[in-house]
Order: sequence, then structure tokens, then C-alpha cells
Amino acid sequence: MDFDFSPDQIAFRDQVEAFLDANDDPIVFDVTRENMAQVADIPERRALMGKVAEQGWLGITWPKEWGGQEGDGVYEYLLNEALARRGGPQIGKGIGIIGKTILRHGSEKMLPKEGTANPAAITSSASGTDAGGPAAGRAAPPAVKPNSRPKQIISTTMPE
Repeated sequence: MDFDFSPDQIAFRDQVEAFLDANDDPIVFDVTRENMAQVADIPERRALMGKVAEQGWLGITWPKEWGGQEGDGVYEYLLNEALARRGGPQIGKGIGIIGKTILRHGSEKMLPKEGTANPAAITSSASGTDAGGPAAGRAAPPAVKPNSRPKQIISTTMPE
């Protein structure tokens, strides 16, 4: 079995690295922060995740009718690994787990109408994807009091 990355996967990895080089910022990328600071907890990190969304890299594995690319999960892996290696925010629970669960198992009421969903609009204040916040023109998540556990917040364009 061949475990090497394909030429397309290597090209994507190189594209991600070039993007991260062009957007290098010591405030955003800091490997010394606790837990490699996976969350987009400050405006600069949210702005970076907004730029990642503009590249079409949030929701890579989502269906096209809901704003994704129907891509292989290895591309999300390559993106997250590149972000983690630099100590940057990563695709988190909102897009990586919660959004996929809603798309696969959600009721008709929870599912977006075709063409209305945007993977960048599903966010969690503690998951690492806050692209649905100020960087995407949405309200920032509520402030979390010190020593309190943040609750999941899902901001979507889903119909009521």
C-alpha cells in the first residue's frame, strides 16, 4: 500500500504553506501558547480564519450544495497540520464535527436549503473556527468569563 501523498495533495500542501507564509503574523501563529492555541480567540486569528474561508478551505469535505468542495478528508488534515505546526487556529468542532453531523443526521428543519449554507458560518467560540465572527461580518461570540467553560455556539444561515 502506498502511503505517500498524491501530486494533487502535495500541491495543496504547498499552496497552504505559501498562503501561511504570506499571512505570517506572530500574534496569530504562536507555538508557545497553551494547547498550541487552536482557537480563533482574538480578532487577528478570526481574520486569518476568514482568509482561510475565502480560499475555500473551510468545509472542504462538505457537499457542494452546502458550500463545500466534496473533497477528501486528507486535504483538511493537511490544512490542520500546517496550521498546528505554526501554532495557529485550526478547523475545529463547528465545521469539522458539528456541521458534518448536522448535514448527515440533522432533521429537515436543521438542514440548510440548497445554496444557502456557508461552512464559514458554522462556528464555535472554543473550537478553533470563528470565521463566522467579525471576519465574516457576523457578531463576535460572547465573551467567556475566566475559569468558565465556554458553551458551544452555532451561528448558521440555516432556516428556522
